[in-house]
Amino acid sequence: RTDVPSHERLIASRDAVVERYPKMTFVALHFGSQEHDLRAVAERLDRWPNCVVDTAARWGDLLRRTQEDREAVRNFFVHYADRIVWG
Repeated sequence: RTDVPSHERLIASRDAVVERYPKMTFVALHFGSQEHDLRAVAERLDRWPNCVVDTAARWGDLLRRTQEDREAVRNFFVHYADRIVWG
């Protein structure tokens, strides 16, 4: 659609706000709307210590990812355990 911003544009806009306010804590809802790419989520968590993600409404997507690459999902949850909000 041309009348709404693309997913990529929305993520870039969100990222710019998080970058601009490093002292504010951000909760990137629904795995930051990037549950399909845990590597991208991890990159953002590594870049911004002021950002956490929540799990709400993304369990189905995460279960599919687990079927594809169980070890990667497990490693993500272990590594970022203190940055995941259970909602």
